[in-house]
This record gives sequence, C-alpha cells and structure tokens, in this order.
Amino acid sequence: MTFVRFLAAQFPSYLLYLFVFLLTAGSCASQQRDQSFKRSDHKRLERTIQMIKNGESGLAIAELEKLLSKYPDHPELLLMKATAFLDMGSEDLALPLLERLLKRGYDKEPLIYSTLGDLYKKRQRHQEAFNVFSHFLTLTDKQSRAYARTLIILDELQFILKALANPDPVRLTPLPFPINTGDSEYLPQFTIDGSSIVFTRRLNNQEDLFEVLFNDGEVQVRAIEIINTPFNEGAHTLSADGSLIIFTHCNEKIGYGGCDLYMCEKGPSGWSAPKNMGGRINTRSWESQPSLSADGQTLYFASNRKGGIGGRDLWLSRKTDGRWSAPENLSVLNTRGNDESPFIHADNTTLFFRSDQLPGMGSFDIYRSIKKEDGWGLPQHLGSPINTTGNDGALVVSLDGSKGYLATDMYEDKNLGSLDIMEFELPLKYRPRPMTFMKGRVTDGISGFPLQASIKAVDLTTGAVVASALANFNGGFLMAIPVKEKLLINVKMNGYIFYSDHVKYDSVRHQVAPFIKDIVLNPLPPEPSTGDTLSSKPVVLNNIFFESGEAILLPESEVELLFLYELMVENPTYSMVVSGHTDNVGSESDNLVLSFARAEAVRNALIRLGAEPHRIRAIGYGESKPVEDNSTPEGRAKNRRTTFEIIR
Repeated sequence: MTFVRFLAAQFPSYLLYLFVFLLTAGSCASQQRDQSFKRSDHKRLERTIQMIKNGESGLAIAELEKLLSKYPDHPELLLMKATAFLDMGSEDLALPLLERLLKRGYDKEPLIYSTLGDLYKKRQRHQEAFNVFSHFLTLTDKQSRAYARTLIILDELQFILKALANPDPVRLTPLPFPINTGDSEYLPQFTIDGSSIVFTRRLNNQEDLFEVLFNDGEVQVRAIEIINTPFNEGAHTLSADGSLIIFTHCNEKIGYGGCDLYMCEKGPSGWSAPKNMGGRINTRSWESQPSLSADGQTLYFASNRKGGIGGRDLWLSRKTDGRWSAPENLSVLNTRGNDESPFIHADNTTLFFRSDQLPGMGSFDIYRSIKKEDGWGLPQHLGSPINTTGNDGALVVSLDGSKGYLATDMYEDKNLGSLDIMEFELPLKYRPRPMTFMKGRVTDGISGFPLQASIKAVDLTTGAVVASALANFNGGFLMAIPVKEKLLINVKMNGYIFYSDHVKYDSVRHQVAPFIKDIVLNPLPPEPSTGDTLSSKPVVLNNIFFESGEAILLPESEVELLFLYELMVENPTYSMVVSGHTDNVGSESDNLVLSFARAEAVRNALIRLGAEPHRIRAIGYGESKPVEDNSTPEGRAKNRRTTFEIIR
C-alpha cells in the first residue's frame, strides 16, 4: 500500500499534503537551518524521495539511515523517515520521529501537528492529542476545512477527557462457566423472573443461540437446536415470560433480505419451528437487533430500510389485533450515522441504544432516552467506564434496574481474546424505574382446570393499566409490574366472576419482591333448571376503600367499581347482592348500620355508572359473619370487607 493510499484510509484527506510538502520542500528547509547537503548526498536524497513515491519505503529507510548518520536530527530527513514508516504502516516508529521534529524547533508546519494529533488520538493519548490539535488551530486558516474538522475533534476530545476524569464506580464481573467459555458470548436476554437466559455464542465464526436453565442450583446451557442452522442466528429478544423469542436469521435465499426477524413460541413440547415475521417487519434490507416490550405490544429493532434518516436506524412496530403494524421510524432519536441495538426496559419508558453519531467517546457509545408524555427525551450518554473509546456493544438492564449486562473482550485490563458477558451495578443516575413481577397460575374454582384468563395491573391512583398478560395453556402467567404502593390486580375471563386484589407492601414484603399468587376463578351460576335462584360464592372486593369509620368511598375505589359495573353489563341476565361486613370494634348496632351504609354506597355508585337499580340489592351484616379471629389486627382487617354475589 502506498503512503497516499495509507493516508486516505487512516487519516483525513488534508493530511495527504504532508507527502506533497515532503516532495516540494527540497533543500530549502536545510538551507534555512544552515545544514546544506553535499552534492553526492543530494543525489541520494532525490533517489530516496523517488523510492517513497514508488512505495519502496523499506529501501528508502535504509538510505535515510545512511544520511542521518551524517546529518543527525536533520528535520527534512526525520520527516522523510517518519513518512516512510507511515507508508509501511509502522505508526509507532513514525510517532517519536515527529515528536523529535517539534523538539528540534521544527514547529511551524501545521501538518506535523495534525499528523501527531491523529496518532495520539488513535492511541488514546487524549490530552496530548488535545494539546497538539489546539496548537494546530493557531497555525491554520480559520476558513479552511481542516480548521472546521479540528474544532469537531477538539469537542470530542474534551468530551472524552471530561468523561475519563469523572468515571462512575463500575466494576465488571463475568458471568460464570458454562455461560462464558473460551468462545465469544454476548447479547444476553432474561425472562423477567430470571429463570431462563438466552444468549448468542460464536463458534467457528458462526453465531448460534443458547439457552440457560437453572435446576436446583445447577446451571445448564444447551443449544436451541430447532433455531440454530449453519447460518447465523442471534441478536434476539425474549417475551417477559420466556414463551416467545424473536431473533435474527441471516439467509437471503429463504428470507426477504440479508437478515430477517423470525419468531418461535414455547409450548408444552418446547420451542416451535421458526417463522419469518413477514413483509411488514422484514424487507430486502437488513433487519436485526429486536427488543420486545414487557407487555409484548411494541417491538423495537434496527434496520437500514428505506425511509430512514441515517445508515442503521431505530424502528418500532405496534401489535394491534394480533398483527404487527407497519414500522415507524424513531426520528427523534435517529441521527445521520448509525443508531442500533435498542433495549426497552420492562418499565416501557426507558430505551437504551448505541450510536456512532451522537457526542461520545468511541466509534459506538451507549445512550438512554426516557419516554415522556410529549415523546422521547434527549439521549443521555452513559459515561465512563460503561462507555469506552472503543466500539461499545449493546446494554441489557435487569428488571429492578440495578444491574447492567454487556459483552467485552477486556476484563481487569486484560485482553480475554474473546467476548464474555459481564454484570455490573448500574449507577443510580442511569437506572430506569424499578420493576418487579407478578407470577402465578389461574384455575377453575370447581374443576381445577387451567384457564387462559387475562390479567391486568392498574394504578389505583390514576386508573391507568400499567401491565397486562394472558395466561398460557397451563394457566401460568408472568408479567412485569411497577414498584408502586397502590396497584390493583384484576383477573378476568368470559363466563367467570372476576378476581381482584392489590399488591400489598409492608415492613415484611419489600417493594421489589415478586408478587406470587395462584388465582381461582369461580364460574358464573348456570341457569337454574328448577326455577330456584342460584348464587355464586361471595367474592371479596379487595379494592373498595372507605373513610375510616365512615361509608364514604375513597377515590381509589373507582377502578374496582368500573370492573364491577362491566361485569353487570356483560351479563345482563344476572343480578347482584352487595354485602357489608365489619369487625367487632364498637357496638353491634352501630356496626350493623355502618355495614349496610357501606353496601348501599357501593350500590349507589354502580347506579351512577349506569347500572339498573332493580338488579342490585344491598345488605349489611355488621360483625355477625367474621372470617377471621377478631383478636388480632390482621384478623379484624379481613373482617372489615365488602363482598358481592352474582344471582341468577
């Protein structure tokens, strides 16, 4: 490779003038320093310049060594030798020669500074690069492209120096064997309960997907054979419960393009055969790096498809009526460069991704953006040492927001020779909203058979649905829920009376602890064959709240009242009995009055929502039907309740 082509590949175009300067400088510089060459050495010098022009740098260096033995530290010869080393790709040998030129007073040529600056920058000698580029500006025309480019470089170096001077206390810890091996492992994806991990492993320069299972404390790793092929599979995402995997497969002969997104579902017999996600998601371009939201309703991915802003852009598709919508470009985040590797946290508002165009430290850096009511917020750089001056890969963040996971070939300043998956404490300032999870199984109250019911988590303060899930074939469900003090859980299925509860946090149960609950749904009463009235079992309205000692409904009760009203609308042939109960504190007569008033308050609230008055009856039982011992605070709390029965 000639020096000109080397410079074109390694350095900005204006550095090509260094070679031109070398060829045109002649002996002027030497005459100015009163170091004239002998006539025979002039001819040798001309032959040496011609050697460099012809790409014969090794021969030129041999000639230069002879000349330098006669003219030590001659600036023109030092510059030529440095140029020859650069032509050979021996930057480490060229750098000290350029430094010697500056020490010998050859400090008025701007191209020396710009060349040194680039060499320093490549070697992460950031302060030295900043110094020489700053001096370069003083020697350069302010209207030139070189001046404008150098201003950009100085901004980048200043960003790097500031980040390195204020590193976060991050310590990487490799995941254990058999997850990490002597091969490269990267891109881990977790089910939200941590019971399974899927990651990519590169074997013999080919990518496959592997699954981690935890059985009685033992870690087992196995290849997902139904997915893996002789082609590349990786860059994947898992649904919150691990029942769906969306991954990248690269085989243009059977897909839409070079790399497409595929999906597999996990059933009773394991993973299904891969299925291409179709022409809405995939195009003739490159689609990869999917990330599925915890509710399963939004898919983020990277693509260089038409309609983008830069090279690789971030895109999203929404699931509506079981179908994925035409992808939307995340234009507010995408740049003219490459933006990729999205990871949407389970809070559904914090997006991590990497970019090579936003202000950063290296070729690719990691950023986060938080979704607000008016759209995505400005990207935030994740600082040092999460970001380095190298090519930083994708970041994955744990459910509670405390842990980060990435892959690197460096560990404790040692080159591992391959990528390993690392875990670290994510600094507080970068953490998403903490989440926990709810896990359980839904069954029929009579037969015990599993039910594929829908589960919702609702913010009792705002009434907003913050999480939802559908129980699987076995009645099991697993969904991420935000860490909140007031969260209603509603489980519903056609033909059944809904179940309601709320997540209770106290001194015993920490907010990030999972909420484990098996749920029984009781069927609606069948139509009686004898003309008699049939009623359901009493159901406790766990999310009906009153002022203490009063029959005044609190605002947090509105969500439960709406579910109760919907049940009546969906089943118009049924009637309802609402019953009030108290503990034994106070007089029996007062408790009887209070219990009836509370039942009546619920009835009136349903009527205001539109329920027919004749279909609802209110009864007060006072303290006459306790379900727990009134001798303890916990028992009295359970006895203070409002229930309903469905009558047909």
